Amino acid sequence: MADRETVELTAQANKELAELARMLNQSSKGFADTASDAAKLNAKFNLATQAATGMTRAFTEGASAMYRGEKGMKAFNKSIDAGADALIALAGALALLGGPITLLAAGLTAAVAAGAKYVKATNEQSDNLYKAFQGLSRAGAVGSDGLQSLYVDMQKLGLGVQDLDTMVALVSANSKDLALFAGSVNEGRKQFSNVGASLGKFSVSLFNAGMTQDEINEASMGYLRLQSRIGQTQKKTTDEIAESTHKYLLEQDALTKLTGMTRKEQEDAREEIRSQETFAAKLEQLRQQGRTNEAKALEDTYLVLRSTSKSAAQGFADISTGNLRTEAAQKEMRVSQGESMRVAQQISAGQLNAAQAADRVAEAHGRTADSLGATQGLLGNYNKTYGNLSEDIALRSKMLSGGFADAAKKIAEEQKKQGIVDGKALDAEQQRHSENIKTQQDAMKATQDFIRVGVAPATEATKKLGEAINFVVGKLPGAGGSGVIGGAAPTAGKTTTPTPSSGGFFSSAGAATPVSSSADLEKFGLRIKQGDVQAEGSKVSPKLIEIAKKIQSSLPEFGYFSGFNDKFHQEKAPGSQHTKGLAADFTLTKPPTKERGEEIISMLKGLGASYVADEYNNPSSRATAGHIHLQIPEFEVGGLVSGPNSGYMAKLHGTEAVIPLNNDQGNFVELFEEMAENSQRSTMLLEELVRAQKNSVDVQQKILRVQT
Repeated sequence: MADRETVELTAQANKELAELARMLNQSSKGFADTASDAAKLNAKFNLATQAATGMTRAFTEGASAMYRGEKGMKAFNKSIDAGADALIALAGALALLGGPITLLAAGLTAAVAAGAKYVKATNEQSDNLYKAFQGLSRAGAVGSDGLQSLYVDMQKLGLGVQDLDTMVALVSANSKDLALFAGSVNEGRKQFSNVGASLGKFSVSLFNAGMTQDEINEASMGYLRLQSRIGQTQKKTTDEIAESTHKYLLEQDALTKLTGMTRKEQEDAREEIRSQETFAAKLEQLRQQGRTNEAKALEDTYLVLRSTSKSAAQGFADISTGNLRTEAAQKEMRVSQGESMRVAQQISAGQLNAAQAADRVAEAHGRTADSLGATQGLLGNYNKTYGNLSEDIALRSKMLSGGFADAAKKIAEEQKKQGIVDGKALDAEQQRHSENIKTQQDAMKATQDFIRVGVAPATEATKKLGEAINFVVGKLPGAGGSGVIGGAAPTAGKTTTPTPSSGGFFSSAGAATPVSSSADLEKFGLRIKQGDVQAEGSKVSPKLIEIAKKIQSSLPEFGYFSGFNDKFHQEKAPGSQHTKGLAADFTLTKPPTKERGEEIISMLKGLGASYVADEYNNPSSRATAGHIHLQIPEFEVGGLVSGPNSGYMAKLHGTEAVIPLNNDQGNFVELFEEMAENSQRSTMLLEELVRAQKNSVDVQQKILRVQT
């Protein structure tokens, strides 16, 4: 009764998981529509994308938890816990953004703080892909198809974003063989991934064999390596390679059960014997004659014998080539009384398989051990004349336990019952676990596809937002910040007309950085002259500091910086860009020629300077000594100005967005209301997905209760 209930519950669980995968695929379109709406809001000010960013990250945590743990029942518990936590976090953020305007204004600071975490995490998928792209590039395994091709190949191999390191290691370790397989490493990577996708139809049978997805990929790569080196893959189709790979994996499982040799030990043994010239030539001769099965049987016989006796395996290999001059071949002829030669001939004629051949050789070794082992061994002559006594006794013991052929027949029957051949295991619990792993893989693929729809636009938008978003939010009523370091907050009911010299509410080239002294500039690694370079408590643009670092490292004749926002300019030239933290002066170790001065001007403009003056060759009327002056543009990466509703002057650059902040020209808060409506649609999709996951978990818990 309990077993029947378990089967029914499992069937329901698989149905729920299949429904989850279907919903995720359908949700991709809905999320794409939401992302499209976010892109439209970007035209107004890009803030809608920040909400989409947080939402995407919240669900990414749930999706990655679903597959990064063990591929069993408890993986669902991790999934639902992470998914629920993510939805709660998202609901909190949306409550702030979608409520009354007063609540919106009061809670924006908290929303932005939470959004910072969302923004950082939304790029996780792209970051991991790019890291993998870099790793594969070192092995020559990337091309013009970029990250998307890598993402697709990852999924073809049954892997997720969390498994990219494994994929990079596998491809990198086999880069030469991939190039041999397909002409280039990158093309080999893609064709190997296609084989992995074609192998997908055998997944459940391979899971029934007890293999993990990583082991399947490693074994498939091992087969590809072995076959490509002998030219057996280059002219086959993807489906043909997948079919032969699947057959190889089943045979490898059988050989492991028969001999106790691991997959890696088998591959190493094959490469070892193939490296021997005469045996490699024998195999090639058989393949050229169209007798590939006979060549494989000859190699498998060596493998089976080697699992018990290295000396017998080597002697057999030498005899099979017709080379009787080696010491190993001569000993094998004596110990087997010529049986190994007869066996090798029958294998080449297609009359024996590997297990049957190994039995014949093992039986001959056992007879010799029985008749001569004790007497010749005591004289110390057995190993010198016949091979290895202890190994021959082991071969005799193998025959006493039934031999290789009888064991191989039983193993083949067990493989069918285990579900390795047709994917239908006799044990119901084992079958459920194998099917659950396959269903989880399908759900993982659909989930990560769903996430990928939102990650691309989110990462593009957040690259542009950065400090500008936090700056604008800080200016909203009730947020408590002016967004300008060094400027006073506006007084309610009053307007302020900005002037270039006041600092006021101009914030350009990013939020200004407070620098207390020249010593603070030195902390950035800048070489500063002694004296008046930076006035205490004055601001300097972060962009200017970054450009200054590049100047210092790029110019061989650089001397030192002689002025930023210093007292001299504040007193003598209060209207200069120095007083806004947007200009700097520096010296050279020797005066430049006019031509060199022009080169320096061109270089500085390439770094982002909007204006450069060579005051060595063209000194201004206020110049006190030779130096280079540079300044950066206002509002290049955004900013904010405040003034009377009647209008005031502001200097802009290129194409810039101008949005009124709740004055008689418009209502900036409406943007957030529209953003909240846009985000709500995506929230509904997430809630539906979590409900589907919850249903699956409930069923899984019932299964566990019945099983216990």
